Amino acid sequence: MQAAWKHKRMDQCTNNLKSYTPTQVLPHESTMLLIDRIVNWDNDHIQTTAGLVHHNLFDPGDGSVSSLICMEYLCQSAAAHAGIRQLEQGKPVTIGFIIGARKIEIDSAAYHAGETYNIFVEQTFRDEEGIGVYDCALYHLDTEKYGSERVAYGNIKAVMPDNPEDVISRSR
Repeated sequence: MQAAWKHKRMDQCTNNLKSYTPTQVLPHESTMLLIDRIVNWDNDHIQTTAGLVHHNLFDPGDGSVSSLICMEYLCQSAAAHAGIRQLEQGKPVTIGFIIGARKIEIDSAAYHAGETYNIFVEQTFRDEEGIGVYDCALYHLDTEKYGSERVAYGNIKAVMPDNPEDVISRSR
């Protein structure tokens, strides 16, 4: 996936007259909410941003976090898209579960405080059972400093069942 393609697709979003915040569309506690803003969205796409701040939950004390945290950025952005779709359908936002990930590419060993990222997500599949597949890409927001190279990419498969509490209780 090329950066220009994702940016072009996001510029074509048509349903972004309503704006949402991450707290409206993600059922996360504040310490686990890692995306900062929903920039743009439509029926199949979402663009979010995530800024790395000192003293976050995943900071080992040196102002950095493992690059593996990018998976959470990608997953939260996909979940934000699903949350918006639920609200647009008049439903409450519910939790979902990651059931798979593939084609994961991470191009950095660590991310550092003060850096901000653009996350682009395209939902490529969804069914009536609540299963969705998302192509996700993470880019540095500061293209002058870092260029437009992708920092991470992944294909995520998730499910948002009608009764997530049933799934949780069955797993105990």
